[in-house]
Amino acid sequence: LGEGAFGEVFKAYYREPGTNARLVAVKTLKTGAAYEDRQEFLDEVHLMKELNGHPNVLGIIGHCLLDEPYLLLVELCMHGNLRDLLRASRASSSNMQFEFEQLRKFSMQICSGMAHLHQQGILHRDLAARNVLVSKGLHCKVADFGMSRQHDEYRTTATRLPIKWMDIQSLADRIYTTKSDVWSFGVTCFEIFSLGGTPYPTYSNGQMLDLLRSGYRMPKPSQANQAIYDIMLLTWQEDPDHRPVRLRQWFS
Repeated sequence: LGEGAFGEVFKAYYREPGTNARLVAVKTLKTGAAYEDRQEFLDEVHLMKELNGHPNVLGIIGHCLLDEPYLLLVELCMHGNLRDLLRASRASSSNMQFEFEQLRKFSMQICSGMAHLHQQGILHRDLAARNVLVSKGLHCKVADFGMSRQHDEYRTTATRLPIKWMDIQSLADRIYTTKSDVWSFGVTCFEIFSLGGTPYPTYSNGQMLDLLRSGYRMPKPSQANQAIYDIMLLTWQEDPDHRPVRLRQWFS
């Protein structure tokens, strides 16, 4: 299903005793991975176990950590990640062309999943359309918890960071809060309502902090109405205290 720098994802059949086999996705960590990558994988397993059971959060089915390669079994989402699905929908020949109402539903489902994370005291820290999976029935599931942390506030010195989805405080001081996730949600909405558009396409990562401090914000994407864009602008307030606490009600 996919391959990254630290492992691969496979489609597989999984069967518990007395049940029929079902298709699942198996995430692997390559043998001999660096300590940091092993720890990130273990943290992801732990957090997914804490979050299991919400319809808009990717569900864990099982794991194997006794021997390498480490394995993590999760729900199989037949439509892949949301960013690629949105980009594919642009083609006139696509059988998946999304109207405004479906895009709004995607946003609302992600809100619901993120609210569950925050209720459990977990920061995602890497929310983006590429990290949202889409299952049968076009249900969005927040996924990829490798950077997530179980804290109300978190400081990091990590270098692998999703710069263009980060708020000013995270860029300047590497401090993350739930309001950092709210900012990232706004960028994810930009991706959704631009059908997988790239945030800040003409700017480099190194320009982002000064750009945002200058007051620049991305323009209204083509598929958004003014009400949706106003929500995005609220999520991108420089002062975290001025960003929304509860977003889901605005999409309902």
